Amino acid sequence: MSNKELPPLETVRLTESEYRALNRRSFFVWTGVGIAGILGLRSIFRAEEDRGIPWPLRRAGEIGESIWKSQFHNGEVHARSHPVTGKARLNGDVGIDSTIDAATWRMKLSSPTLEQDQMISLVDLQKLPQVSETFEFKCVEGWSEWMTFTGVRFADFLKAYGPASDFPQYAALTSVDGEYYVAMDLKSLLHPQTLLCLSMNGEPLSHAHGFPVRLVTAVKYGVKNLKQIGSIAFTETI
Repeated sequence: MSNKELPPLETVRLTESEYRALNRRSFFVWTGVGIAGILGLRSIFRAEEDRGIPWPLRRAGEIGESIWKSQFHNGEVHARSHPVTGKARLNGDVGIDSTIDAATWRMKLSSPTLEQDQMISLVDLQKLPQVSETFEFKCVEGWSEWMTFTGVRFADFLKAYGPASDFPQYAALTSVDGEYYVAMDLKSLLHPQTLLCLSMNGEPLSHAHGFPVRLVTAVKYGVKNLKQIGSIAFTETI
């Protein structure tokens, strides 16, 4: 760095009347911003609904979905792999039922293109090809953890139990107790690093991590990785 001295900072001294005038202007500006924000929110939530959501929010969601679709690379791009460095971290307990019995648990698969609903047992999933994927599990809270997930690729699951063709573009996944649910697009579900997970880091799923089966995917944040799946319902809209 240069040894030259920095020029002194120029200071401006305000008179008491100027200071009060500045505070008044700031107060009126921020009050106006607050009122505009409140009125804007009220107008949004009083707007006509589109499929149960105020239409401005629905349109914003559709725009975001179209941008995401334009950037998605299907199975061409995989999340990079890395050695597992620690234990699986917990990221929430909403929708968790510690009393689930593996012998009686069933996952319901429904779709307009299926002749009838499918009821899938844990044994049914265990009979399908098992794969392991290691990637960085990322949470919207800001933390991430390298983990290894083992289970059935969702694509292989649909080949076994889904319709032969004309599959709807979205799915609603719900926990066994119905307290947690997420919407997922078909492209994300068919990504090779999206699994119906049965074990993590070489150990069977605990109830806290989603026993007996949970969704894991490298292309979404952890909030989308539903635990204790009770049902998967496909639809053309979200």
